[in-house]
Amino acid sequence: MPARKEPKTVAKKDSKEKHPENQEGKEHENSEKLQGVRGWLWFFAFILSGLSPVVVIIQLILNPDLLTIMLNAFLIAAYLFVGISIFLKKRRAIIWAKQMLIAVLVYSILNIIIAVAVGDLGSASTSGIIFFVIWFSYLKTSRRVKNTFAEQSLKKKDVAWAIAAPIIVYLAVIIIYVLYLIA
Repeated sequence: MPARKEPKTVAKKDSKEKHPENQEGKEHENSEKLQGVRGWLWFFAFILSGLSPVVVIIQLILNPDLLTIMLNAFLIAAYLFVGISIFLKKRRAIIWAKQMLIAVLVYSILNIIIAVAVGDLGSASTSGIIFFVIWFSYLKTSRRVKNTFAEQSLKKKDVAWAIAAPIIVYLAVIIIYVLYLIA
């Protein structure tokens, strides 16, 4: 007499294992919703291309120092370029944004060093450092940024230029300013 087969018991699987295609579909659906220049990415681009230039211009009107005007002209140009590039969804816009944020960080550190060196601690501001920390973190972690822009990774040369650019601009403006004072 043949041996009787025991019925197989199947352990219950959770819904993720049971229907993985449903989970992928939801994830895909969520990532599609998080595309385009909306939400915090829109706000960041607006700050760069609208709010920051206006604030810098108001500061320049209140303190029309030639050295500050020359330095901030480069900052305004960078803000506008990057903000508009994000709105236009330029391929390298996020790389440029990260480079600009690094430049803002270096620029802020240089301002603090110079303020300490000349004994004018009232003009030393950490707002650029805070701006860098908040927005660089956002650009690195945002799903919307990852879904909207293909190129996001900074290469060593991108970082090197981002660090060197404000130093070069700072030195050039100081040299021009000194030559202006001498003349």
